Amino acid sequence: MANMCYCRKRAAQQMAWTTTNASRRFLACPDRCCNYFRWIDSPLCPRAQVIIPGLIRRINALEAQQRTGGDIMTGAEEEEVDVVDKRKCCNKTMSLLIFTWICIFFYVVSF
Repeated sequence: MANMCYCRKRAAQQMAWTTTNASRRFLACPDRCCNYFRWIDSPLCPRAQVIIPGLIRRINALEAQQRTGGDIMTGAEEEEVDVVDKRKCCNKTMSLLIFTWICIFFYVVSF
């Protein structure tokens, strides 16, 4: 027989998202009128009560970053981007230095 609430309606399966019961399933009244409540899952161990909320926060942060178009880069990828940026800067500096030396050369030769 299906689990019925006190209103004689089929109890709805839901999931708790509180810190102490994160991702723990329970049955409740679908209309929330008769205060029917029963746990489906057994209680979480203390370690899971600490780890699961942290994992949920991390997943939510990554999903939010992905929705906003932010890139998720590893340390190696960030380092590669830094190296490419530094190389571009060095190339600009070298070009400016060569141009300056050419100008000085023509200035000296013209006298």
